[in-house]
Amino acid sequence: RRMKIGVSTPTMATFEITQRLMAVASQYDVKVGTEAEPSLRVQGTFLTSTPNLTLFDGEKAVATLKGNMMKTKFIVAAEGAEKAVVNFPTVSLRKTMTLTFGGRGYHATSGGVSTEIFQCADNDGNVALELRKEVGWRDRFKVECKDDLPREIAILTAVAIHSRYYE
Repeated sequence: RRMKIGVSTPTMATFEITQRLMAVASQYDVKVGTEAEPSLRVQGTFLTSTPNLTLFDGEKAVATLKGNMMKTKFIVAAEGAEKAVVNFPTVSLRKTMTLTFGGRGYHATSGGVSTEIFQCADNDGNVALELRKEVGWRDRFKVECKDDLPREIAILTAVAIHSRYYE
């Protein structure tokens, strides 16, 4: 990410998303900022033909992520309305994706060996979201997003990337 001298940059919210091991359905723990313990969780539905996950804040469901059978399209919904769409190519030589929210499209291509980075930028180069997949026993993403990108979209986009490319 290039910083421009003399130009103020928006603040970035940070999250750490870690897949739970040995879970019956897909589950992720989410730490917000510098929290020591996860305050959010993403819970998948057991035995479904398509990805269907819910983001919880405590016991309250705050957003859902639903994908198609090929895992090429995921819809983030909250409060009964579609908030964002994450699209992946059916066939590609590189790991790519497009995030659409608020009437704008953000494209990312991953590159790297030990750490894979998805930097979602619009056509002007404005980065809305950066996801870093870290290698380890459990799949883990470090996520940074601009404050105007709702946290539900940032978190569930990382889960969609994991579902598409790493499960």
